[in-house]
Amino acid sequence: AGLDRAVDLAGSVYEGAASVMMAPVKDFIEEVCAIVVVTSTAVQYTPSHLKILQYMTLNMKGEVAKTLQAWTDDEAQVYHSTFTVDPRVLEEEREGGGE
Repeated sequence: AGLDRAVDLAGSVYEGAASVMMAPVKDFIEEVCAIVVVTSTAVQYTPSHLKILQYMTLNMKGEVAKTLQAWTDDEAQVYHSTFTVDPRVLEEEREGGGE
């Protein structure tokens, strides 16, 4: 998601157009849970930047691991609780056109 305002991450200021992205890594749960990326057109770093990133990573690791385990345990349930089906697809299914 693009952010058109400054993003403050532990005093490091991401100015201009900034974005934050988290990408879960499903296949390597033991080694990597997620990749977090913060980008900006202008950045002013501070020494606390690394500490907050470490904290965020530790905080998110458990949540990402739970989500990844849920995909393994009951993929259909997670899929249906995570994604919204287009109403047109539902209508097609009701009419017998979908599978």
